[in-house]
Amino acid sequence: MSSNVYSMPFSIDIPSTITSDIKRHFTNSIHVNNDNKNKLEASFRGRPLNGEHIDIPKDYNGILTKSLTPVSSFDKLTYFNLDCSTTKNDCIVRSIEWLSLAKILHE
Repeated sequence: MSSNVYSMPFSIDIPSTITSDIKRHFTNSIHVNNDNKNKLEASFRGRPLNGEHIDIPKDYNGILTKSLTPVSSFDKLTYFNLDCSTTKNDCIVRSIEWLSLAKILHE
């Protein structure tokens, strides 16, 4: 499985030649929240980001694609909110929870 997958609350149009700058300018700035060890803090261009890790349910795999061609797979991801804390009511968290609920409903 791949290492780090991030869901960001914005899009960035960048050429693939500067993806190494993402690690230098973003990934290295991520740190654990002092008050809650499950939460992450970072910033992008001076805007605060609040994040959290999510595990994909065991019977599922996340797949990254480029032009509908699978590039990599993952079993966990880190998502961020812009200017607000992460909660269990965030759309991405509820979507991942739905995978487990849907499986139970269809058994």
